[in-house]
Amino acid sequence: MSCDDARAALLAGDIESAASHIAGCRSCRADEASWQRWREMLMEPSIWEEPSDHLAARIFERVENAARGSRFSRLRWLWAGAAAFLVVLAGALVFANGRSPDWSIPLVAIAADPGTSAVVNGWNTSTGTRMELRVAGITPAPDGHYYEIWMTAPDGRHVSAGTFRAEGTVSAWAAVRRSDFPRIWITLEKIDDNLGPSPTTYFDMVG
Repeated sequence: MSCDDARAALLAGDIESAASHIAGCRSCRADEASWQRWREMLMEPSIWEEPSDHLAARIFERVENAARGSRFSRLRWLWAGAAAFLVVLAGALVFANGRSPDWSIPLVAIAADPGTSAVVNGWNTSTGTRMELRVAGITPAPDGHYYEIWMTAPDGRHVSAGTFRAEGTVSAWAAVRRSDFPRIWITLEKIDDNLGPSPTTYFDMVG
């Protein structure tokens, strides 16, 4: 399976078919979280809902009233109509992604400076676990390195949930349930052929 085939399978929901390719392809593994975010967004029913006739009529009535009387009315109509469309679309996106986290976990600095912080907010979904990682104070990963987010099962199996290079808010996704892979931790990885976690742990859960 090629990288394009794996991406298409993942976006179509055929996670099992894509899993073996992603497990052995570092490039696809790094992109997996973003593919899953797109898939979740495209699956959200609110994205495809059309506004009611009543709402559409009110929008166009207000736009028409605002544009009436101006010699630039046609141009203002076009701009206002585009703005109204963007407002409706933005509202749908906020609705799709505005659900409160199902759980929130602060991580403890291990190799990182004690003054740094990391908090993981998580959502349980029908296709796995979606996470938002907020990291503050960490130094950017050195050249040839990156930070990687891991989920680990009690029996020692590891699943990568995504990668990042510097502090900020990071979106992550893994095709496993957190109940099965409860440990969440972050390592510093070197860009090489080793697909497992390195021994350099930057953040980990308490206990």
